Amino acid sequence: MMGPDCGTAIINGAALCFGNAVRRGNIGIIGASGTGSQELSVRIHEFGGGISQLIGTGGR
Repeated sequence: MMGPDCGTAIINGAALCFGNAVRRGNIGIIGASGTGSQELSVRIHEFGGGISQLIGTGGR
């Protein structure tokens, strides 16, 4: 379930909504801040890692 202020998801490696296109991998991220989660996923990508799942749950 995604709440308000989230707008970010990567499901099975595919970026949805406002998710950045990053390398697929074996790391999953759940965060209240969609923007913070996106930033973390981009940093992981820059260091050679990949994201399998990312959900921004929203701040409320």
